[in-house]
Amino acid sequence: MDCIKCGFDPCECRPTQQAPRIRDTSTPIPSDAITKDEFGLDLFEAIVCCGSILQLQQLREKTPPNRIKPKQLKEWQYREQEQKTRLRGLVPALSDSNAAELMRRYPFVAEL
Repeated sequence: MDCIKCGFDPCECRPTQQAPRIRDTSTPIPSDAITKDEFGLDLFEAIVCCGSILQLQQLREKTPPNRIKPKQLKEWQYREQEQKTRLRGLVPALSDSNAAELMRRYPFVAEL
């Protein structure tokens, strides 16, 4: 059907809709990168746990209280406790220097 304003089909008076741009998030791994085995598997896992704990804490802090469902809050708290328990098991396996650095960067690790 022809447009009433411009008389064309499809209408030329409305801005054309462009397909949404999809951001490319895939990037090649640098050739000089180290693997988690070279980094140290225990240290890598400990840092992953710390990141997960921080992410859950920030999620809880930044979400307005009236938007958090009680079930969701319990799930976040459970996941945080699960990560803390996992971290408690990993810290003794770290070298003293790595454990000290982890506690310096993530103060909540010392409280565990």
